[in-house]
Amino acid sequence: MTKSIRFIDSQYHDLFRIPDGGMIQVTYPDRSFAAKCEYVDDYHLKVANELFHICQFAEILERGGGSCQPEPIAIKSERVSELGTKISDLSSLSKNLSFGANHIFYTRAHDGYDGLTATYDLDFKEALKMDSSLLYEAVDNGDLDVIIVFSTDSLLRKFDLTCLEDDRALFPPYEGVAVCRNEAIEKHQELKEILNMLTYAFNDNIIQDLNYQVDIEKRSIEEAAAEFLKDNGYLD
Repeated sequence: MTKSIRFIDSQYHDLFRIPDGGMIQVTYPDRSFAAKCEYVDDYHLKVANELFHICQFAEILERGGGSCQPEPIAIKSERVSELGTKISDLSSLSKNLSFGANHIFYTRAHDGYDGLTATYDLDFKEALKMDSSLLYEAVDNGDLDVIIVFSTDSLLRKFDLTCLEDDRALFPPYEGVAVCRNEAIEKHQELKEILNMLTYAFNDNIIQDLNYQVDIEKRSIEEAAAEFLKDNGYLD
């Protein structure tokens, strides 16, 4: 049985799980990177070969304003009518399609390339390995047809890509939550109610748009966040 790695917030609320050897995208306000994860036991994992307790990893992310998530698959939006809206739609077309992903995706036991092709009966004419930063330009230029991406990435919007539905549930879901250190809540009790208001305020499209404003339009994080909160009635 494939072992799964559990990701939580610092309050031990479950966020998502990925298979042993799976890949996450770690995002901080000023940088992002992909990292391979290894199962150690139910309460420990390795991220990029560094050992963490699952709560320790959550706390490190939160202190730095970071987050993590697994990856979906994307195509150019202009090709949706040709290729479909679900990963399973690619099955009968894959022999004529080129696929691209970062190197680590090909090493993953369950939700990597072998798992993807087996689950969805895919047989791409070529499968290329390249740095994640190059995948978007390659699919935009027509050098690739299908790539592995992150659903909140601002480049999805910049290059007009559409994420395909994982209709056979190969990739684990990611659910974001608002988090705060205990000492901050104890000092400012009103924060708990305020943060709870944001629990259902975001989805992938909203976060993608906010990332686009900061990464591509070069707005400050504070400006983009304040506008979102005001427009949605969270600030006067």
